Amino acid sequence: LIAVSMQMVDMTIVNIALPSLGSGLHASSGEQLLVLSAYTLAFACFLLTASRLGERWGRRRLFIGALAGFTVVSVLCGTATGAAELIVLRAVQGACAALASAQTIAIISSSFPKSRHPAVFGIYGATAGVAAMLGPTLGGLLISADVWGLGWRMIFLVNLPLGLIAC
Repeated sequence: LIAVSMQMVDMTIVNIALPSLGSGLHASSGEQLLVLSAYTLAFACFLLTASRLGERWGRRRLFIGALAGFTVVSVLCGTATGAAELIVLRAVQGACAALASAQTIAIISSSFPKSRHPAVFGIYGATAGVAAMLGPTLGGLLISADVWGLGWRMIFLVNLPLGLIAC
């Protein structure tokens, strides 16, 4: 649930940070849109492949690797020095999120009896939905607080402690 929360928050947290991010990286409006869409596009395009890779190489191993990769790439996003760099990193982050997400669903499905699936997937869906809604609020709070003077960078760096806990 921590993993799906991180993925969904990251999908929406950037929206509120665009003005700060754009000025901090001197990113054009087109580059700012690519920062948003690179994550979502990579996530959507890689999800089916990610599921197949889990079948082949082991779901748990891939889940932990993808979550670790997501966390590392989040830190790299938070230290990006240019818009092009951030766009590429966001695409990699989206691919890692897809890889972890596909394994999460399969692991949940195989870990619980079919009779429990409605409740378990209800909790999973509710967690994802709440996390997606919290993204912009959390982004606004982090940017307003300007923790350690990091500004927009904190929206990505917040994944480090969560990723360490989840791995």
